[in-house]
Amino acid sequence: KYPTSPKMDAWARGAVVFENAYTSGPYTTVAIPSMLTGYLMGQMPGYIGSLYDEQIASPRVKLPSEQETLAEMLKAGGYATGAVVSGFDITTNGFAQGFDQVQVISKRSDDTADKVTAAARQWLKAHPSGKRFLWLHYFDPHDPLLMPPGLRLHPPPRDARDYLARVYDVELNYMDGHIGLVMKALEESGQGDRSVVAVVADHGEGLGDHGNWTHGFLYQEQLRVPMILRLPGDPGGRKVESTVRSIDLAPTLLELAGIEAGDRREIEGLSLTPLLTEARVFEHRVAYADALDRYNNCAADNVCDSRPDRLYSIVDFPWKYIHHEGGLGHELYNLLDDPGETSNLIASRDGVRRRMLAILSRRIRDTAPETHAPMPEEDMKRLRALGYVE
Repeated sequence: KYPTSPKMDAWARGAVVFENAYTSGPYTTVAIPSMLTGYLMGQMPGYIGSLYDEQIASPRVKLPSEQETLAEMLKAGGYATGAVVSGFDITTNGFAQGFDQVQVISKRSDDTADKVTAAARQWLKAHPSGKRFLWLHYFDPHDPLLMPPGLRLHPPPRDARDYLARVYDVELNYMDGHIGLVMKALEESGQGDRSVVAVVADHGEGLGDHGNWTHGFLYQEQLRVPMILRLPGDPGGRKVESTVRSIDLAPTLLELAGIEAGDRREIEGLSLTPLLTEARVFEHRVAYADALDRYNNCAADNVCDSRPDRLYSIVDFPWKYIHHEGGLGHELYNLLDDPGETSNLIASRDGVRRRMLAILSRRIRDTAPETHAPMPEEDMKRLRALGYVE
């Protein structure tokens, strides 16, 4: 209903837009490490995100030092590396590996797009040329509970869902304006036509869909994310319908920079460069995601059956399978016919269910055992105090 992203929309017309990009998980603590490394969370030795309440300052939510990151590999290739982040402290989580300079704008869920952009423009001014890698993390459209300062909703919202949706639109628009200023600064520096720029989200928000108001579940509104790449000397204007993943971003940027992945283990993500060409290669990649969360099964009368659950999903287009370890019933959707995931076909398409479960089982078996470690006792105590049962 509202023009939420006019600056990014205009910029994207000169870029390659991936229309079916999937994050590796509906949490910052899962999605960000995957984007920075090209690995799924379970493939990083010793890394377990505390996903029940996303304790992003917890010592347990820490990227292991032996896990090689995009910034480390680019730095080794002669790049100046910088990061400007808001919403959490990447130095606490070990996500800062390889960055020469890190500026943490805020550790809170504040609307800070203006401050992130100001710091970004200062970094670009201090690094006017040469090999540069700058990561900006905007936190504005995240759990839409806070409004940018000085802004009001007119007319007043009709209900809670209308309020959250409109605040989310306002936060997107606020962030979009400041991202536009970064793009403008890049062009004014004379480096716009010589830079690779990627715009990608780490996860979406429920905003009432499927009974979920924030994030932490494996439905499309939380897993399918924007992913846009703008390349030097490329007029863009292309849309790629292939299924791609956020774990494909790091190997793509490394290949475009002419740097081979230095990690000794085989990287999970695959470069997107074959899909960036005019030849329009078409391939659907299998997209995996997982989450630890509370499952809220809300009936029409808003009475919810809420309990702990471990969730896994596989997208092998057009099919999507969601597996619930909590025993609350699995889900199967045909995304081509049912993009909103409203008709669960688990009972009527047993052959597809078995095939998707086999794909998922292979994926889980290939990940590190830490992903499937027992829930820490402190998490169990917290859930028991909230009334959940084992």
